[in-house]
Amino acid sequence: MNGFERALAAAAASGSIAAVTYLYNKHLVSLEGIYRAFEVAGSLAVSAFLYKMEEIPASSITAAFENVTGVRTTTIPMQRKD
Repeated sequence: MNGFERALAAAAASGSIAAVTYLYNKHLVSLEGIYRAFEVAGSLAVSAFLYKMEEIPASSITAAFENVTGVRTTTIPMQRKD
């Protein structure tokens, strides 16, 4: 991860849409860096901006939900019908 990717992730985690927009518009961050910033976003505005600007993969969306909820499992227990 280069310096701009670390900066974008830090700005995203802090929830600063102004900083995220500025760094994103520099076009110096890889897609992986953008995905990571989405995963750690600290505000809905940051998440919405990155989601609107890039095609975020399902794995990054899942990671974002796991980070927000603190839940690391994505299985849903179901009752068996006998």
